[in-house]
Amino acid sequence: MRLVKKTAALLLLALLTALAATACSGGDSLTVTFRAGDQTVTQQAIAGSTVLAPALEREGFTLNGWYTDEGLTDRFEFGTAVQEDLTLYAEWVRSSYAVTFEGAEGIAVQRVAPGGLAVEPAVETAPGVALEGWYTDADKTQPFDFGTPVNSDLTLYAKFAARTFSVTYDLAF
Repeated sequence: MRLVKKTAALLLLALLTALAATACSGGDSLTVTFRAGDQTVTQQAIAGSTVLAPALEREGFTLNGWYTDEGLTDRFEFGTAVQEDLTLYAEWVRSSYAVTFEGAEGIAVQRVAPGGLAVEPAVETAPGVALEGWYTDADKTQPFDFGTPVNSDLTLYAKFAARTFSVTYDLAF
């Protein structure tokens, strides 16, 4: 009787181990591809499991979600079990624009929120030279107004002019 109980227990243990191994090995292996502009990341998963969003960055943008279609109409919800190979597409939303200053040394690029204002940088000039202003074109014919909202990347060009002085002599001394 003892031998029967021991054998039955061993058979039950072997059966449970085999079931657990089958469950752990899961279903079919699949690939989830994340496409974010020029970046592509893949994850391997088991059918019926969930995946995690990769940590991707893009300067001046915020990742706003992942979609199952290139038109970004069918939003993917993480936590959803994946059953087959899947390609997800990133939606990037502009978080800032770059304002670049050309023609003056040592001025860093400013990051400006959409609709925000650029700040006119302080510029050191050589003696006898004055900053006349900032322009939106390389020919320096279109002046930039720092009260204008920034809604795209922008390059501004410095225009300098020689200072003129007027000297008057009083010879009646």
